[in-house]
Amino acid sequence: MKIPLIAKVMKNPSILGGIENPSFDICMAALVLDGMCVKYIDPSLFTRREYHSMCEAAVRQNLEAFTKINRERFSSLKWDNFKLFTVRQNGLALRWINEQTPEICLAAVQNNSKALQFVDKSLCSSRCYNLLKKAADEKIKENKIKAKNKKKPKIHPKFLADNQYSELCFYFVKKEHHYINYFEKKYLSGNDWLELCKIAIRKKGEILYFIDISSETNFQELHQLALKNGGGLKYIYKQDYKQCLSVINKNGSELSFIRPNQFTNEQYFNLCKAAVENNGKSLFSVDDEELEQKQYQELCETSVKSFHGNFQFVNNEKIPSNLYHTWCKKALDDNPGWIDDLILHSGIFWVITETSELTNWKLLAFEIPCDRNGNVIEETHIMLNAKSGSTYNHKKLWENEIKNNTAHKPYNKKDYNYYPRGRIDISNNKATIYLNPHINIPEIIDEIKQKFGLLPQNISMVRTVFDGSKHYECFLDWLT
Repeated sequence: MKIPLIAKVMKNPSILGGIENPSFDICMAALVLDGMCVKYIDPSLFTRREYHSMCEAAVRQNLEAFTKINRERFSSLKWDNFKLFTVRQNGLALRWINEQTPEICLAAVQNNSKALQFVDKSLCSSRCYNLLKKAADEKIKENKIKAKNKKKPKIHPKFLADNQYSELCFYFVKKEHHYINYFEKKYLSGNDWLELCKIAIRKKGEILYFIDISSETNFQELHQLALKNGGGLKYIYKQDYKQCLSVINKNGSELSFIRPNQFTNEQYFNLCKAAVENNGKSLFSVDDEELEQKQYQELCETSVKSFHGNFQFVNNEKIPSNLYHTWCKKALDDNPGWIDDLILHSGIFWVITETSELTNWKLLAFEIPCDRNGNVIEETHIMLNAKSGSTYNHKKLWENEIKNNTAHKPYNKKDYNYYPRGRIDISNNKATIYLNPHINIPEIIDEIKQKFGLLPQNISMVRTVFDGSKHYECFLDWLT
């Protein structure tokens, strides 16, 4: 009988390199077993969605597969999201990412504190790096607490009589499913090991992904058991809607293994809804591009309702800014500590100084609360007076609020263009600082970023533009 091609690939994934025009299923079968096989795939044979799915599967199996992925098949936004996805698998993947952003660095360090060593310091300010270092320290503390609470049983067969090792294995695995990874398969009989696997999988289906299973027969049996207990979707290439829904109802995190292109819009929405209802954090795995805005908003509302802190998994580009702002406020009511993650501003500023050496200076800022697209989310106490209606005009604001205002002595007698100045523009999750070149000083830039909330947890990228035109001319230019 002729052996199916997909069976050959599952036995030896590297043969993918010799297959002409392989199907999506065959590629996925190889990548689940060996992520580095992504180097054999011709992206032009597949849709962008299919290629992106294959890249995700490759990185899940082997982080280094990131280095073999064709960057040209990703849009700029999708590539940023994929880099973020990769470091969330394991922060150490940051070593292969050249175009680092604060958001990617923070996600990497929060996943693995050791990722801090791969942060490109030339791309972030000292304040930003200190925030990353703080996040790394918090991760180390968290890991110590977890290690203390879940100590690995230190048991070796040579210190035990016959069958005692097996008895202890069963005792611990019945108590906690994850203990199965602490015992060595070679010291157990085949039947004992299989029975241990079954006990662990009945407790948590997804433990299947971390168990050493060499026998194909045993794998099929355990895979079917995992599917009944909220796991196993990772190994299904052609997915069945009813089966996937049954698994996700038990474990929402399995949504990350769903292939949207195999389902109708309604089916994919129902799978996402079941996942988010089971586990609000599953919102992170939702592909919002496969859903209508109304559907995505419903999922977000369900997730945030279960825990207000889940607002951090919302793609606020797909949600009305007033609604997103409401969720942020609710998160703040639950935990005021969220404030550092929420306040983002556009606006204008002046650097008040009387010396050309800038030894003494003061930042005078007028902030406008906004979302990551620059949309104003809260009324300001000073009317927005620029032509666009969404920001301030330097001249108008100075004349109306500062000039001859005793609250702004002694600089209230100067004209608006006397002191060096600049503005913050925010769009598409990116911030741009426009300013006079004379104030290109690290301490001043850091102060501006802090004042306007341009921090890694708020925005993906901050760039600085030194504008030496007449538009930002000040007294420092008149001295030269």
